[in-house]
Amino acid sequence: MIPKDHRYICAEGIEEDITYKVWNMGEKKIKVQLFWGEKPNRGYKIRIRDVVIDGDKIKVSYKKILPKPDSVYSQVISYPCDSWDGNIEDVYPQYLVELQTD
Repeated sequence: MIPKDHRYICAEGIEEDITYKVWNMGEKKIKVQLFWGEKPNRGYKIRIRDVVIDGDKIKVSYKKILPKPDSVYSQVISYPCDSWDGNIEDVYPQYLVELQTD
């Protein structure tokens, strides 16, 4: 049993240009985070579309959103990211993560 206040990373890695982290949040809850790295403006976004958990395997579907060509964005460095919180049936010390883009 993991104490309620004990949170730790149970998976992390990089696939192509996306970095991911999976946190065990205690009480059979996890958080999945995706990071797209440094971008030149706020028009870049990343969105988690779906998360499927099967035992110690997590499949994360996501979408990259590019700036609209006809829009004006202030030139400020941004770091697009998104997160998903969910419940799990069984707790594993580590998870295998598969990322899929829409």
